[in-house]
Amino acid sequence: MKTKLVTRRGESKELSLIFSWGYFCFGPFYYLKYKMIFRFLLLLIIYVFGIWKQCGSYLVDLLVSWGANEKYVSFLEWPGEHYWVTIGVIVGLHIVISFITPRVIINYLLHKKGFLPYSEIDAQILVKYSLAKVGTLCFLGNFKTIHGVQGKIKIENDAELSKKLDELAQLLKEGMITKDEYNTKRAEALMNVSNKK
Repeated sequence: MKTKLVTRRGESKELSLIFSWGYFCFGPFYYLKYKMIFRFLLLLIIYVFGIWKQCGSYLVDLLVSWGANEKYVSFLEWPGEHYWVTIGVIVGLHIVISFITPRVIINYLLHKKGFLPYSEIDAQILVKYSLAKVGTLCFLGNFKTIHGVQGKIKIENDAELSKKLDELAQLLKEGMITKDEYNTKRAEALMNVSNKK
């Protein structure tokens, strides 16, 4: 199941709610795509500690050289002594995080980056998965209510809108505007036409 999120500037992302193939394939590096640096670093440390067999021994030696009592830090050698168990735990953790990542990213985009559910259906899906509150306004909800239906876009002049969208597509094709500018201007055109009346 997927949901679509959009900013008021027209930037959009379509995300899975169930499983993140991006995280499954790229691991902690996937979080760099969304500039979630702390989460990336934390997971990277866990992966390195679990996969690098001698990491625990080096940490114990380092801490003892700094004056720590070996009796209290020797547990850090456990992953190296039980290497294949640790690898199994890391693989299991990787799969679990692949299921959790979509929810983490959707929460981040909604609450930190100003994204909105695109349509009422997207908002209802997010409510169902406890990612948004009941009554969350969707992107289309910003448009004028027409005939009692919130978020319905009524286009009075199809030819005018079609011409404007064709012009924008041509500018994008010729390289006169970027994809982001195209998306922004397209959203503005839809909003302007839908709000006329």
